[in-house]
Amino acid sequence: MLAFLHQNIRKRISQKFESYPHPEKLKNFLDKSAFSWICYSLANIVWTIYGIVHDEKPIIISNVANFFINVIVVIETFIY
Repeated sequence: MLAFLHQNIRKRISQKFESYPHPEKLKNFLDKSAFSWICYSLANIVWTIYGIVHDEKPIIISNVANFFINVIVVIETFIY
């Protein structure tokens, strides 16, 4: 059993890996991340409208605050 483990460790060490993080993969991740946060912001807008229609102040306040936090995250992802 130990010989098998040793071979796997040596195999992983001897492989040539690309440098981390790869710029193209990082760019793709940030694009997907920004898209996710934009979708979260749209969901906050929908919930805010729901809170306004039903006159629910806790829903309005929490979703407006979350919306501004999401917008800040999206801006930071584009700046980074």
